[in-house]
Amino acid sequence: MIKQLFTMALAAGITAPVFAGEPERIDFDINAGKITPTEDFMIMVSVLGSAITSGGEDVPVTVQLKIGNKVVNPWGDFGDANAADVNDPYAPTRNYIVNELFEVADGSDPADTEVTVTGRSWWEGEVHIEANSHEQSEQVKILRDGDTVPGVKGLDDQADVLHFIKPYIDFDTNRITLDENQAIYLFEIGTTDINSSAADFQDLVVLVTFGKTKRDFFKYTAREALYD
Repeated sequence: MIKQLFTMALAAGITAPVFAGEPERIDFDINAGKITPTEDFMIMVSVLGSAITSGGEDVPVTVQLKIGNKVVNPWGDFGDANAADVNDPYAPTRNYIVNELFEVADGSDPADTEVTVTGRSWWEGEVHIEANSHEQSEQVKILRDGDTVPGVKGLDDQADVLHFIKPYIDFDTNRITLDENQAIYLFEIGTTDINSSAADFQDLVVLVTFGKTKRDFFKYTAREALYD
């Protein structure tokens, strides 16, 4: 079914609707925190939210995406705690489409198209904790469609995980509801003790969506996404 999205494009002073069909299904595997698509793909990364404080002060958070050897800094320099900070629990979802088709050839090395996400927290201008979805997998949880909803509460008065992933929850079954081309990353970058009450896994919440073309992402955002 063709869906008409009311994201409006302005061209020559004329307002026109943008059309999008159902997104292409992209198969992928998850192994030790790495997502490996099994066919050609494009990717959109979205920050669903971030909430981390220390002593009542917000802690800057930056995020980086890596596809094979390609490094993408969607919201500014990963090493700039001020310009690239995404820590705002009440900001709207930030969407970023990587403007490239990644080809998965028969017999190719999976490492060439593996997708990983890295989150970094900062304190007083220095890196506090950095967690990569593969290298520090205990610091990062990955959710797919049908997974059980995490029952982790936010530390102190911080928004908890449910605040950010509520649109993706079936409350009748307490299960995550995502399309088959999506996955959610939950980052703990406030403490390295994942068994402590401070480990609330909502310091950075990232949604990854796969598609065949940029048009496949129109279903998920009613406004213009950023492109590289």
